[in-house]
Amino acid sequence: MGCSELDQRVRSDIVLLRPVEGGPKTIPVTPEDIDLEELRRKLCARFLHAAPAGYVTGKSDLRAAVVSILDCSALEAENLVDTLEARGLIRYEGDRRGEVDQLERHWRLGEA
Repeated sequence: MGCSELDQRVRSDIVLLRPVEGGPKTIPVTPEDIDLEELRRKLCARFLHAAPAGYVTGKSDLRAAVVSILDCSALEAENLVDTLEARGLIRYEGDRRGEVDQLERHWRLGEA
């Protein structure tokens, strides 16, 4: 699909690419629509002074930040955070399978 066939839309300075053909008025946000590296940088800037702590609590904080940055649903944000984690753009420094989330370990978001 060429650039002439795409409609570029901007949501919080992150470019969304969406086919023009009669799509819905509200654009669903999927990992394919987002510059994930730019989203990672925005998360890094958001958590500059305090990285999210704990696997579950930190992931919830990341999801809430994505909702705020992109004005998307919590479900869309969860999908994006999962994708960032799966692609290694963000990572939890502890064992995510640990029984108790003690908030001692943090998420690594890279550098802004």
